[in-house]
Amino acid sequence: MRYILILFTLSLTSCSDMDASDCEFAEWDKIGKEHAQKGKSQKEFRNLFNECNEYGIKADRELYRTGWNVGIKDFCTIKNGYEFGKNHSYDGICPKELEKSFLKGYELGREINAIKSKMRMKEHDKSMNELTLNSKERKELRGEITPDELKELNNAKEKDKIIKSELKTLSAKLKKLDSKHKSTLKI
Repeated sequence: MRYILILFTLSLTSCSDMDASDCEFAEWDKIGKEHAQKGKSQKEFRNLFNECNEYGIKADRELYRTGWNVGIKDFCTIKNGYEFGKNHSYDGICPKELEKSFLKGYELGREINAIKSKMRMKEHDKSMNELTLNSKERKELRGEITPDELKELNNAKEKDKIIKSELKTLSAKLKKLDSKHKSTLKI
């Protein structure tokens, strides 16, 4: 039963919605370790402290910090840096002796993130262009298109081809870069 309560407490601390029972039975070292393993800074403790303080329960900062210091060693690896860099920004939580390796992976992950960002922008451009295409094509089918609109339709069709080509190129680049980085990092 205690094991279930611990898991329940840990899952709640991820959302930072602790109630009095969670605060009372919290294993602060395990919560700190979990936070560090997810790349969260020790500032997360402040939120938990405030929540538990509302119930008159004091969160144990030292136990949290002890767990966090254990978990941060698991987090600050080149592999985690790579994965973290693909989706998150880094706020300098790794200790100096682990940071160099983490940052090597993180910078490679940021390259992946940059390509993904370009792809999202191209997808947005494609969606906006499709609106123009659909509108003008409907007018063309009804025979209501003006010469200027016909020009816009042809431009939109050309733009659609360009965007699709760019997306294909970015997708191939992403796949190749991800494979290269994983090979380089031996992930």
